[in-house]
Amino acid sequence: MTALLFAYDFWCMFRTRHRKLLDVTQYHSMAAVVYFCLVVPAGIASVAFGWQQPAIFAALGMAALVGWLGQSIIGYLYKIVPFLVWHTRYGPLVGREKVPLMRELVHERWAWLSWWLINGGLTGIILSALFSLNVPLQITSGLLGAGLVLAAANIASVVRHLRKHSLPALR
Repeated sequence: MTALLFAYDFWCMFRTRHRKLLDVTQYHSMAAVVYFCLVVPAGIASVAFGWQQPAIFAALGMAALVGWLGQSIIGYLYKIVPFLVWHTRYGPLVGREKVPLMRELVHERWAWLSWWLINGGLTGIILSALFSLNVPLQITSGLLGAGLVLAAANIASVVRHLRKHSLPALR
């Protein structure tokens, strides 16, 4: 019940936003909430009904660790890292020279591609594990891995802005 209350509160928060256009960060957050709302009841049902097969535990573990926690972390990283890097690197230059916008530090195409690879791969892994399909499991695991590597590379490319030029000395 608490998972559904959390999801309802999350939905209300997005509904009352002033800025209606969502970026990839919010989509990672929404996917994380969906996985959370699926994992909690499915985990309770698996214990209550005695569905204790390794495939179910593997599917629940992937949904919880990558779907809920992993996507929450990726979504936060896409917001926090650019803010910290922009504040450190470009904050002192505001008003003196043209600086990029915070959202320009993240490669948007990479972010969307990684979102689709992560969610498509994770869904495929869960279904392949539940139905014991080895080849699709390997393929979708590769898709998930590619999505995670792409997200990590995107975050790393934001951090590179710190090393690109030395910071000017402030007087």
